[in-house]
Amino acid sequence: MQPLEMADIERQVHRAMCRYARALDHREWALLDQVFCPDVHYAPVGVEPAFGRPAAIALIRSFLDGCGPTQHLLGNLEVEADGDAPYSRCYVRAAHRGTGERSNVEFVTHAEYLVRWQLQPTGWRAREWVLRPLWHAGDISILGRGLNT
Repeated sequence: MQPLEMADIERQVHRAMCRYARALDHREWALLDQVFCPDVHYAPVGVEPAFGRPAAIALIRSFLDGCGPTQHLLGNLEVEADGDAPYSRCYVRAAHRGTGERSNVEFVTHAEYLVRWQLQPTGWRAREWVLRPLWHAGDISILGRGLNT
């Protein structure tokens, strides 16, 4: 790939990842149509993976629908050329608060998103998304089903 092409891919990948974080934090599930391929393989480590965008969204919602506010902060994005399927690694710090009587409870995970991208007519979309936790702090039970199921 030419340097300009790679810079364009990096920018588009970064924007898609930012849309992912915004979709989760604002519960704008339709926005994930601009992130995932229709046949995405979504795989948080330690959890049964989901195949296809509707199943991926359902899996994400199974964690977030039961908790309060969240904030997914992205950093250290690397995008590597690999033919026509670029690969990215990005650190994330995802903070979660409980809801209701548990609104004072927090769970924070530090993780990596490992993503394989595919060019679609509408831009670069994730065809494989792996969430690899590095470490956690707080009470994981505030998530709908938790990462330990």
